[in-house]
Amino acid sequence: MKKLFAVIIAMAMLLSAAAFAEITGTWNLSEAVMNGTSMSPADMGIQITIVLNEDNSAVMSSNISEDGDKTGTWSLDGETLTITTDGEEPSTLTYADDKLIMDMGDEGSMVFTQGEVEAPYVPAAANTAAAVEDFAGKWQAVKVGMEGKYFPAEMLNQAFGGDYDPFTAEINGTSIKIAGFMFGSALPELPATFADGVLKIEVEGQFSIACQLLEDGAMSMAMSAGGQSFEFIMTKAE
Repeated sequence: MKKLFAVIIAMAMLLSAAAFAEITGTWNLSEAVMNGTSMSPADMGIQITIVLNEDNSAVMSSNISEDGDKTGTWSLDGETLTITTDGEEPSTLTYADDKLIMDMGDEGSMVFTQGEVEAPYVPAAANTAAAVEDFAGKWQAVKVGMEGKYFPAEMLNQAFGGDYDPFTAEINGTSIKIAGFMFGSALPELPATFADGVLKIEVEGQFSIACQLLEDGAMSMAMSAGGQSFEFIMTKAE
């Protein structure tokens, strides 16, 4: 019986040592989930890093924090990782499936992984050879860009505090019918001009739109409205 206990204790120690070895190192924020919507931190220009050192010291850094790096200690109890930094409440994460998951309750969750950080989204090059008939059809926004940062289009509801329908554009020749987002139900067809591969709409005092097809088959719709500028990345609606 003593030998059995000794074997069990030895196995537990080996498993604990293996988990310790696996969890040490640098962890990068690779996914953020808010209200069920998965977002790429890289697309939004957000970098958060957790470094877990072998001496149980920890460093948390972020490019969106004005407080600089936070240093402290870490401990692992089963699948529960606790990070304690100076002057802060301890942060608790779950270690499972080679991921660290921080549950933020109603605000969502953050997922950290090891390895290379995902490259941020960059729209494909413009298809300058596109003809006006290439724009025909119904398009739906999948990303929205602001100041070079891109968000899932579903985030429009949360960013602007409304309950918007998906933003769509139906193009027929040189007319465009847009619906959803801040426009509510479909607006009347708006006349556009086409030149140099770009469809343009100008509604004086309200908004302007410039549509351009991209080399990957998507469409970029640059919009200025209400003193704000957006870029919608759209794909053909099924």
